[in-house]
Amino acid sequence: MFSFSSKTERNAELRQDPITGKWVIISPQRAERPQEFDTRPRRIRHGPCPFCPGNEELTPPATLIKPNVSASPQEPSWKVRVVPNKYPALVDSEDCAIESGIYRGRTGLGVHEVLIETPRHVQGISDLTREEMLDVLEVLMSRLAALKSREHLRYVMVFKNVGPLAGASVEHTHSQIIATPVIPPTIEAELAGTGEFFRGHQSCIYCQIVQYEIAKAVRTVQITPHFLAMCPFAARFPYETWILPRQHNARFSDLERGLWGELIQITKDLIQRIEQTIPGVGYNVILHDAPLHDDVPFYHWHIEILPSTARPAGFEWGSGVHINSVFPEFAARSLREGQAS
Repeated sequence: MFSFSSKTERNAELRQDPITGKWVIISPQRAERPQEFDTRPRRIRHGPCPFCPGNEELTPPATLIKPNVSASPQEPSWKVRVVPNKYPALVDSEDCAIESGIYRGRTGLGVHEVLIETPRHVQGISDLTREEMLDVLEVLMSRLAALKSREHLRYVMVFKNVGPLAGASVEHTHSQIIATPVIPPTIEAELAGTGEFFRGHQSCIYCQIVQYEIAKAVRTVQITPHFLAMCPFAARFPYETWILPRQHNARFSDLERGLWGELIQITKDLIQRIEQTIPGVGYNVILHDAPLHDDVPFYHWHIEILPSTARPAGFEWGSGVHINSVFPEFAARSLREGQAS
């Protein structure tokens, strides 16, 4: 019997992710460890913000701009800007294999862009208006379509870092888009797990998770007509949450425009619940999507939100097994009780 009752449940548990097969340890007593180091984030800004209006020359020329057509002379001329990352992980170069004895690799071919979500200097999703998020989603869909047209690219990772502990280097709210010529190992593991489950059960494992979690209601945070927000059974991090479409859909870009507003609302609500439950927390928002060109009807896109409450240490790096100090059942109850404004 799994421990659903309390944050302070003394018996640790090993739980296996039903999709990837990876194990996690849920061990609440780990939260009681002494913390002698000062880990509070420091707010330090060097020079003007490169993402604010008037500082456009501080970024590379824009790849895509959503203009502010009704702007007065005193207002910014744009609503959303997509620019190449000034310090890219990958660059648009010639694809070439690299081999040396037992080692193999390839040139760092890819695309790395920054999606500046608003001219306003605000920090996170909860600061954005519904209209601003609709603009962001429209621009993101356009970039996904453009990147899909490049046959040498196989996967696009869309993610957002909020707060220094989550890896953000610029405070002004933005997301990043990295397109790679390979499928990342995490996505490969999800594809392998969902494919194996489909072949054995003729159904999608994510759809099974959605049905089970709604029925049991112990890890659900919020349910809307078309989406579910929940804490996963084998959560790797305290207050880790997922947003899944309730109807099967392999590819995020196939999301009907009529559902954009509902997705935006449940995302904003969930972020606000997390921020109220863990004041000052940073977080990562990561879109898990189907590969650009592969036919994977058994996959199910989803969004993962990972609060920056703890960092992996020696055991996690050495074993690949995460230790989570908060039972997801307790986390879900806490987030349900938190009020989204």
